[in-house]
Amino acid sequence: GLAGPIRPEQRDDLRLGQRLGRCGARQAFAVVATLLQVEWYASLPEAVRGLEKNTLAAVDFSLSTLMAGSLGQLTFTVWPFVGLYAMSGGTRILNLLAVVLMIAVQIYLLRRSSMRVWTAVALPLGTLLVVYTYARAAILTYARDGIRWRGTFYSLEKLRGSSRKG
Repeated sequence: GLAGPIRPEQRDDLRLGQRLGRCGARQAFAVVATLLQVEWYASLPEAVRGLEKNTLAAVDFSLSTLMAGSLGQLTFTVWPFVGLYAMSGGTRILNLLAVVLMIAVQIYLLRRSSMRVWTAVALPLGTLLVVYTYARAAILTYARDGIRWRGTFYSLEKLRGSSRKG
């Protein structure tokens, strides 16, 4: 259940979500930028560095899951833009439809946030940045055999053990 505190650790946000799920809590997606704003990171380099701590934890330290997710993101959000130039005929038209739909959904979501609507066309670049961040985090985590978070070093062995405790 939800009873008991959640230790402040590298995966505390994920632990809260897991506990809520086990209790049968329902989740929903909402854009609430007009009601609440939180500065996640002050700069892009800070965000790339900050995501080192959770990238592998989010996929229970499974490189194959991380790679599959990255490939899926590239396939569904970057390829249609590439396909506009690399393909012809009906395939080009399908890629165009996918691009128009993606941009329309982004514009719909951005209109309800504080971000500028024109950034919708930056979706493939954003996806490339996210996939780069995933790869960087995985490489560094394995090269260092762990992560540093809030001034403490957590070994991969300890992180994996923490992951299995749920």
